[in-house]
Amino acid sequence: KPVGDVASGNFTKLVNAGYDAVKEVYPDAKVIVHTDKGNDLGNINKLLPYLKAQNARYDVIGLSVYPGNDNDVSDPIWQTHVTSCLENIKTLVGMYGKEVCIISGRRQPPTGRSGVSPDRLRVVALVPEHW
Repeated sequence: KPVGDVASGNFTKLVNAGYDAVKEVYPDAKVIVHTDKGNDLGNINKLLPYLKAQNARYDVIGLSVYPGNDNDVSDPIWQTHVTSCLENIKTLVGMYGKEVCIISGRRQPPTGRSGVSPDRLRVVALVPEHW
C-alpha cells in the first residue's frame, strides 16, 4: 500500500507522528487535518471516518472551499457550494467534536464588494466557538 493510503492505517501513522512532533515542540499548538472540497461531504468522508476509527490525533478539521464564480455572488454554483460547506461544518462539529475552520478558499470578494463576503462572515457567526 502507498505510504499515504488512508484505509491501511498508514496515513493515520503519519498524522500521529506529525501530531507528536508538533506537540513536543509547541504543546499548545493546534494540529490540523485538512481536506479539500469542503462543500462535498462525500469527499470529506473519504478521510475523516478512517482517522476516527484508527484513533488519529489532531485538534482541528481544516477545509478548503472554492465556490463557482467569485465575481458573481448570485451564481447558483457559488451559492450551492457555500450553503453545502456551511451544512458540512455543522455536521462535522457534531460527528467529530473537533473545531472546524476554512483553511483556504477564493480570495476575491464578489464584484463591487470589499473585504470578506457576507457568506464567509455567516460561517464565523454559525459556529463561533470553532473559530
